[in-house]
Amino acid sequence: MKKNIKMVITDLDNTLLRRDKTVSDYTVSLFKRLRERGVLVAFATARPLTMVEDYRAMIQPDAMALTNAAMIIANSEIVKEHSVPSETANALLREVVGSGKMVKVSARSRDSYYTTNPNTALEPQIFFDFSTPITETLMHISFRTNDEAYARSIIAKYKEFEFWHVSGENLYDVNPLGATKANAAKYLSDYFSVPLVNVAAFGDDYNDVEMLRKCGVGVAVANSIDEVKAVADYVCGDCDEDGVARWLEENVL
Repeated sequence: MKKNIKMVITDLDNTLLRRDKTVSDYTVSLFKRLRERGVLVAFATARPLTMVEDYRAMIQPDAMALTNAAMIIANSEIVKEHSVPSETANALLREVVGSGKMVKVSARSRDSYYTTNPNTALEPQIFFDFSTPITETLMHISFRTNDEAYARSIIAKYKEFEFWHVSGENLYDVNPLGATKANAAKYLSDYFSVPLVNVAAFGDDYNDVEMLRKCGVGVAVANSIDEVKAVADYVCGDCDEDGVARWLEENVL
């Protein structure tokens, strides 16, 4: 039975994207058909703007919630931004770098990406040891550590932030309070005047759980963590099998 879906919001990595970070021609064509039917399309991803441009060109979404929804773009304009409290952000950065327990620490403003371990093959990056404050307004912090107990102590100490642990990795994302994919879904629902009950959301990891819960239809890809599958209304195929596109073809188109 076809669902009355008027907007699709999808995570990228390990959801819409295959594990090798590609998107199949089938998926691209499916999303073109969705747009031709008047169904709105949005990305909700931990990736920043600089790392979604290729997928944006292929899929042509109406909106994007980037950096775990710290920035929301709709109709090619930035319509909402979150920032982290500057003094507290710099305190957190000094503490984690000074702990000696970090593999990598990074911070992102709208225009700059500061990191203790640059990899300029990915995007323009600035080496920074965080011993002095960053004066730019920051919207996102991330750190990598193999000491999970220490990471949990930081999460417990800094209540001014949203923390996300990426499953299967030593990566922890830090966002301003309120900058979540679930809140982005609600914002886009209001922005486009599409009730949440008519929104289908797709995801695979911890930061997708509340988005799937809040939207009218929540769909987990088969390779999702158990916590995502537990809240999903449906489980579609694996990301390497174009699970999102095939579910949409069967249930929406």
